[in-house]
This record gives sequence, C-alpha cells and structure tokens, in this order.
Amino acid sequence: MRLGLIGCGSIGSTLARFLQAEPGVAEIIIWDRARTRARELARTMDKVTYAPSFGAMLDEVEVVVEAASQGALRSRGPAVLEAGRELVVMSVGALAEPAMLRALKRAARKGGSRFHVPSGAIAGLDGLKSAQVGNLRRVELETRKPPRMFEGTEAWEGGALARIRKPRTIFDGTAAEACRRFPQNVNVAATLGLAGLGAEGTRVRIVADPDAERNTHTITVAGDFGRMRVEVENLPSLRNPRTSHLAALSVVATVRGLLSEFKLGT
Repeated sequence: MRLGLIGCGSIGSTLARFLQAEPGVAEIIIWDRARTRARELARTMDKVTYAPSFGAMLDEVEVVVEAASQGALRSRGPAVLEAGRELVVMSVGALAEPAMLRALKRAARKGGSRFHVPSGAIAGLDGLKSAQVGNLRRVELETRKPPRMFEGTEAWEGGALARIRKPRTIFDGTAAEACRRFPQNVNVAATLGLAGLGAEGTRVRIVADPDAERNTHTITVAGDFGRMRVEVENLPSLRNPRTSHLAALSVVATVRGLLSEFKLGT
C-alpha cells in the first residue's frame, strides 16, 4: 500500500514513524503546507517521501491519513474521497458538525470510497455501536486532564487554571458544543456521538484536575442491553501532550485493518 499523510506536525510525524514500520506499507507520501518541515521529516525516514503539492500526493496513493487539523479535513477531505481514495480521519471533532459529516458522506458516495474514524483515545466503541442497534438511552463522557493540557483554550484564563488546587469542571454540555469550544481536547466526544446518540445527544463533562497524572476518559452508556462503564487512563503523546499515545496507535491499527484479509469486531 502507498499511503498519503496530510500533516507533519507532532502527530503526523509520530504516525509516520509508526506507519513506516508496517510491512504492508510500501511508501508514505507526506504533504503539508509547511513544506520545509515536510521535506526535513521525509529526509529522516526510509520509506517516507515529500510531495510538493496536495494533488501530487493524491495521484500516487491508495489511502490518505489526515493528521493535521479540522480545517485541513474540511478543505481536503472531500477531494480525497471524490478521488476514490480511502480516508482515515484524526480530526474527528469536525464531524460533530452535521454539514461536514454530510459533505464527507456525499463525497464518499461520489468517489465510491469510504472514510474511517479510528477509536482514538477510548475503548468500548464496539459495545456502544451494538447497543445503538437497540434502544439506547444515555451516553455520557467525563474527560479529566491536568490543567496544563488546556493551555490556549477559553478555560486557561491567562494561566489562572494552572494555579487551581482542586478539580474544576470547565465544561458541562453536549458533545457538539464541546468539540466547538475545545477542538484539541475532546475528539473522543465526537467519536462517541457518531457511534451512539449523535453529537447533540451525547453529554460531556470536562474536568481540569491538578492531581491528575494521566488523561482519563470515563464513558457511561445505558440502554435496553444493560449498562456499560469504560474508563481509560491514557499516557499523553510525547510530542503532543494534548493528544493521548493511544490515539496514534489506533490510527496504525486502522491502517492494519485496511490491509487485513478479515475484520475483527463490530
């Protein structure tokens, strides 16, 4: 497989290092608007090459991994799908917007392709997808992170959040609103919405906890099937502490699934 990669920042470079080790990946072609950085990354790796333009990358690959931003997904995602390429989405928060989700589905139908949303930094999606077939009544997510993870967000308050001594709830609302207000922190909320009750029907609580050492996601689901509670304590990515290491691994697992002769799980 020849793989395209949009984005060579902290997450993109991490993915490139993981994916170049996959036996089924023959070549990774990187495209990023930061051309110098993309060329430098390609120089340091054996199976990675640099594409001077988005079109040049798209012409040469079968699968494209988006690892840049919600903006990149909005501007490039439909073109990838219309060209008949499979698309793996990391900036899943953009899919909390109904218009964006419709645009990607429309492009996939036109190109005869599909887009894939990895499980990211959480577990339990198979159970949630199965429960959704029946009568699903409640899907809730609590995300708990150290205060420093929210630097640059509206909750940072000029650094005041870094000085709290007790856990503070900085958001309590729908997944749709959480993705709009904290786009770099709660992609998992959008993923849960896609698998269950939708972004408007999924409740999210975000807590800044000065005692937290890991990024913790606690998912509670209730329906006719019974009740499910899943808790994941993630170590942050070394290159981007706002993102969990597990999120990058889930992209690699998704690519492995595309290469596999069989599909495991719901």
